[in-house]
Amino acid sequence: MAKLHLEAIFGSRTPREVRETIQRLPAGSQGLGETYGKALDRINAKPTELKRRLHHMLEWLVYARRPLRPAELQHALAVNMTGEELDSDDFTSTMLGCTA
Repeated sequence: MAKLHLEAIFGSRTPREVRETIQRLPAGSQGLGETYGKALDRINAKPTELKRRLHHMLEWLVYARRPLRPAELQHALAVNMTGEELDSDDFTSTMLGCTA
């Protein structure tokens, strides 16, 4: 959550905007839902293909039994359920361009 808050603050251009952004940051347990809701809104505003990849990435992160290391997430995203084997090209390019 701190990273999402910092991203909001870094988007401010002037000291006044920084102060106003900090004052608007949600706090407490309800703030968590609001912060993640805003992150999902940013994802949903992306072009269709990027949005699909970002949602797929979130599914892996949410349903994993433990936090995934970046390499594990990259391998998970490289899995193509329609193919019979993994394509090594997917390992290096799957996460490129997937930023919310």
